[in-house]
Amino acid sequence: MKKLIVIGVTTLTALFAVLGFAPSANAYPQTSCKVSINAQKVFEGTKLHVTGEVQKVVTDDGLGRAAATTNSWIAEFNGETKTTESDSLDVTFDVPEVDAKTVLTLHVQAIMPDVTDGCDQSLNIT
Repeated sequence: MKKLIVIGVTTLTALFAVLGFAPSANAYPQTSCKVSINAQKVFEGTKLHVTGEVQKVVTDDGLGRAAATTNSWIAEFNGETKTTESDSLDVTFDVPEVDAKTVLTLHVQAIMPDVTDGCDQSLNIT
């Protein structure tokens, strides 16, 4: 009988330890964004068309506070930076002339006014 009680107490203790140390869920989902380009492989003298959209997180804590409708976007490619203030990103970059196969990085950042973190994505363009 003592063994059964000890096994039961040990099992309950382990169960409570696992449940007690489980990470807490965030009150709001993680911010995410989707960035698309017209081609992963581009040729010199052509255009790179970049679009992006962000997952909207609407918050309401009973005080009527809600997410703003405008985001700030920053897109950087080959030393050129373009910014927009809108719900979505839609910009075009000129692909430079190169002498050999080159990998250029496109970096896009979406900054939402109602969250402390933004959404960063980098894509390698060859």
